Amino acid sequence: MTAYPRIPLFGRLIGAILMLLMTLPGTPSAQSGTAPTGDPGGFGIDGDLDPGTPGPGTTDWMSLIMPNGTPISPATVHGVDAYNNSDLAFLGSRLFENPNTDWSWDNNEMTNPIGGRDNFSNGVAHFSNDANGHTWFTWGVDRQGNGAESYMDVGLYQNTLIRNGNGTFSSAGPHAGHTVGDLVLSLALQPGASLPVLTVWRWSEVGPGAYDFTSLTPAAGTVFTAANAGMAIVPYTAFGNGHYGPGMFAEASIDLSAMVGAPHPASTFRTMLFHSRFGSEIASVLKDFIEPMQIQVTVGVETPLPSRATRIVNIAPNPARGAVSVEFEIAQAGPVSLDFFDVAGRRVGSVARTSLPAGRHALRWDSTNRPGQERAGVLYARLASEAGTDVRRLIVIP
Repeated sequence: MTAYPRIPLFGRLIGAILMLLMTLPGTPSAQSGTAPTGDPGGFGIDGDLDPGTPGPGTTDWMSLIMPNGTPISPATVHGVDAYNNSDLAFLGSRLFENPNTDWSWDNNEMTNPIGGRDNFSNGVAHFSNDANGHTWFTWGVDRQGNGAESYMDVGLYQNTLIRNGNGTFSSAGPHAGHTVGDLVLSLALQPGASLPVLTVWRWSEVGPGAYDFTSLTPAAGTVFTAANAGMAIVPYTAFGNGHYGPGMFAEASIDLSAMVGAPHPASTFRTMLFHSRFGSEIASVLKDFIEPMQIQVTVGVETPLPSRATRIVNIAPNPARGAVSVEFEIAQAGPVSLDFFDVAGRRVGSVARTSLPAGRHALRWDSTNRPGQERAGVLYARLASEAGTDVRRLIVIP
């Protein structure tokens, strides 16, 4: 375990219980209905995935995701997790721990089973901008069991977080494996409840060199939540079916700009991670998760390239069939490497082992040049320099 400063577990539990007692009636200011996300007709947060409700012409998941599960635009993300013998699951990890040293995973359902209330099949997310230039984040999660409470989270990380093939994780977060300003948005689903409780946490420096999650309360009119009361048809496969039973799907939409704008004028989120927890408190053991998804979403006004930055600006085309161009920036001259990995953490390609001046550069790689590898699938480009690392997802199509 790491030696970085932490708040004692007992203190965490007392604080979490008090916070839970204050939020049990429902998320402050939360409501269901049409969220003013800037999407055509607004986004329908009513527990189903049908764009025809709560009013005609609203945006909903069935208008954003094709019947085969593929998002129609890059603004929408769809993550899928196995829910049987190959299910990805945490091994005794906790949300506030350092992902680099304390998080671990396996996919052995026999030795590390995931209960139905904690079990994911799908996680969906959508980013949009309203007329005021505010960024809205809309997401949905499912669960296999609906007879008990569930705590389903989505984390937005400003630095890259990836799952390694050896049962570990790698995070580029500089503050105990996280980054100050990282967000976790948690939906608490109760049996028979149509309005899930949303709790928002931000990674903060709580003392000199000490970091922990602190809670945020969204302003009125900036957050919407709902769960499905009846059967809901889905534009993908959910636990082997084409529909959800009552209480198996929950969704929410939040004005990220309104929430993070004042204390953090600009935040760029690069990784999204769906996971579940065994209990309501933030110290609860993590359970199921969906493969970390690499994104690039800036909330607020993007700041200039910092003095020791390394970042991948773009990979094009993406999805790709053949050669791709990787555009990147480094703020410090020195050696640079650009490698490609599959979802199991195996290196499947290398482009650069060279020294470059500070600034913006571009390198090309032929995605078909992978002897013995599958022709299609998800890969990760990893850029490394003396100034840091960055990771972006690449989808290779046949």
